[in-house]
Amino acid sequence: MADNTGQRLSSEQVGYLIELYHGHEALWNAKSKSYRNRDIKDASYRSIQTNFMEKFGVQLTVDTIRKKITNIRTSFVRELTKVNTSRTSGAGADDVYVPSNEHFEQLIFLKPVVTFRKSLTNLIILVSLPLF
Repeated sequence: MADNTGQRLSSEQVGYLIELYHGHEALWNAKSKSYRNRDIKDASYRSIQTNFMEKFGVQLTVDTIRKKITNIRTSFVRELTKVNTSRTSGAGADDVYVPSNEHFEQLIFLKPVVTFRKSLTNLIILVSLPLF
């Protein structure tokens, strides 16, 4: 039984982790009745941990699973933002961004629950004031 806390997961392992995560709606769907139930969420993470261990013989802590899922979601949102931006920029169909994340399509179930924040500009606007 190996502890894989600080190591990278293989593509197959990431795909299986996503599959397990998708099966536990309480972890990702804010509209689910069980989304706010901490006991159900904890049980879901333990279930993912057990199933992952049974398939790969790799023991991940619940904290590690949460961090890996957070990283996977962050990567998905980043790629989805690039796709959406390229579509709305007036680019032609050939110029639409193609996600580089190999698990992007597997994560598409998150699209309805992802929210985007409006970014603030980091540009400094100089205002000319009359000198008296």
